[in-house]
Amino acid sequence: MTRMATINGTAVKKVVVACDAGMGSSVMLASQLKRQLARTNVTVEHTPVNTIPADADVVICHAGLAARA
Repeated sequence: MTRMATINGTAVKKVVVACDAGMGSSVMLASQLKRQLARTNVTVEHTPVNTIPADADVVICHAGLAARA
């Protein structure tokens, strides 16, 4: 089981949606999050799981990719 840290939401500046399979669902999620967070100072990016930027505050990915993320 993956352990998740508790974070302060006001500290989040960058959310990364990471993928591997290229099925499109992660792109759709990133797009939806961008729309929902448009009025905030949060940046949303989509990236392959092997190239997650070091400055990501939150990484969202499939459970099967969590160890690689």
